[in-house]
Amino acid sequence: LKLLGDFSAEVVNMTATSYFMLKVYDCAIENFSLLQQQSERTYYLTAMSYKALEKNKLAAAYFDRTLREAISPYTNIYYNEKGGLFEKLSQFSSAAEAYQKGLFFKEKGLIYYTLACLYDRDLKDPKNAAKYYKKYLLSKPGISQQVYISFTQNRLKELVK
Repeated sequence: LKLLGDFSAEVVNMTATSYFMLKVYDCAIENFSLLQQQSERTYYLTAMSYKALEKNKLAAAYFDRTLREAISPYTNIYYNEKGGLFEKLSQFSSAAEAYQKGLFFKEKGLIYYTLACLYDRDLKDPKNAAKYYKKYLLSKPGISQQVYISFTQNRLKELVK
């Protein structure tokens, strides 16, 4: 179709994918680069093409693009909401796990505070409580969180006795 002048995104994408499947990686990369709008899939196939050609720095860069495209910027929020639901269900270990997964996607000071309180109050784990209270303070919370800051400072003094 390209020979007939059809350079639509669909045709270019199919052509690039065909080159990839045939292991003609240079042509796959060339065709994927013609696409004005890339997707998780096209970035992934480009990364795999560079990997097959042992152009590892370029492969790594395209894997980064793949991951950026694949992971929602709201993933941390979803995990934090899930953690809150587990707390309401009194499933505190599951709540802690969900909050920690949320932190993996985006660190938020208030989630450190939430984890600290969870370990302190519900899981009765002073070591982890102190760890997360410290992380909360290291996140340099704003003045609007002064009540939490004061509580954290006082609670840390009690926990490290």
